[in-house]
Amino acid sequence: MTELRRVLTIDASADAVIDRWEAAGVQQRVLAHAAPLEGLGTLVAHPAPGSLGSEVTLSVEAVDGAKLPSAATGATLFEALHRLKALIETGEIPTLDRNPHARHSGPDPH
Repeated sequence: MTELRRVLTIDASADAVIDRWEAAGVQQRVLAHAAPLEGLGTLVAHPAPGSLGSEVTLSVEAVDGAKLPSAATGATLFEALHRLKALIETGEIPTLDRNPHARHSGPDPH
């Protein structure tokens, strides 16, 4: 069995984290950067020490000799946790999709 997991503290109760993770469309939004992992991730939340919210673990597991999808990397799981954290703590997932990046949208002037 192959398993990959990452942990992050989120400023919310464990129940609130699990409820948000299980809400319609949330996993799809949180894993938008890694669609092959959608439905494969397991999320567990426990109270964090010192009343700091919840310690949240996201893991992906391959069983029966199967390989993890190539999208399953530590960085991908950590990014998903950060996206979930932002969604829970601020109500939105930060994006640059609508940012013009200060690039000229017309033909290249050079």
